[in-house]
Amino acid sequence: MKSHDFGKQPKRIVWMQIAGFQEEHLAMLRFGLPGQAAASEFPMEGVDCIGKMWNFNLYKIRPTPLESSLSQLMGQKNIKNSCEDFTKKPVWKYFEELDFATGIFESGYQKNHSLLSSLKCQSASNLFQDTYFWKMSGSNDKNANKFHYQGREQFNPGEIYYDKSCQGKDCYASILNNVKSVWNRFNEKKPNSLFIIRDYSYYEALKGKKILKAREILIGLNKVFQFFSEELNKKKETLLILTSASPQSFEFPTRGDQWAEFDRNGKYILYRKNSLLSPVLVKGAASENFCGLYSENDLIKRMIWTPRSGFSIFVK
Repeated sequence: MKSHDFGKQPKRIVWMQIAGFQEEHLAMLRFGLPGQAAASEFPMEGVDCIGKMWNFNLYKIRPTPLESSLSQLMGQKNIKNSCEDFTKKPVWKYFEELDFATGIFESGYQKNHSLLSSLKCQSASNLFQDTYFWKMSGSNDKNANKFHYQGREQFNPGEIYYDKSCQGKDCYASILNNVKSVWNRFNEKKPNSLFIIRDYSYYEALKGKKILKAREILIGLNKVFQFFSEELNKKKETLLILTSASPQSFEFPTRGDQWAEFDRNGKYILYRKNSLLSPVLVKGAASENFCGLYSENDLIKRMIWTPRSGFSIFVK
């Protein structure tokens, strides 16, 4: 149990979108870590609020990860996986109008699943013009902007930066080191910020039934969540959100000996269709807004609502 200040408006918002994630997957950390794990090793379990989102849209009961994440980012159910989706106003545009610095970091997203797939659309020509964008992947363009977790170069809004450590699908830098480096430089820009971290590699590993690889990725994402939990302790007006898209359902082993075999070789797993409900784990300022059961397109409303002013945060 711990105290919580209600009605506090966040000045820094960190939003992690992990495609494929279900809260039950945390069992891979709780029962897979060696020895008696400390509570600090499970930061996702120490959140202030847990909610659930219906992740269907107007056209599909089970949308793709991109479609589901777009519903969350655009605040719309009318997602068709077409250029029309990008005519809608995304969450970062609202916050840019409030003089927030906005940044998007993508890990594991290939061309067709990335937000950058919108660049082929004329309607999205200004989508990222004031946004910092980093991709944890290489680029075939020799003139592409690059970043490195050990670098100190400053970033410019409207530019896309690719990871120097990546060769093909393999990256030598960890997601934790990359995110920490990017965040520390990005966070110097303005006192108010929205930082979105999007991961597709976890979903890809689960869909490929590579459970040991998925666990390794989840361990890395857990460390990222821990880092921002510590950042929240430094500045209380921080909101940390973790959401999923196309959450993957499977059954864990039922006995200890089977779990040991699962731990070593990834066996004794029964894969199911992805769930119709996805988790929302929230910590920090205004986290109370995210408790309950709601549609994923309502997430933006919960980010901006305050008990004193309603939605007038958008009124200058």
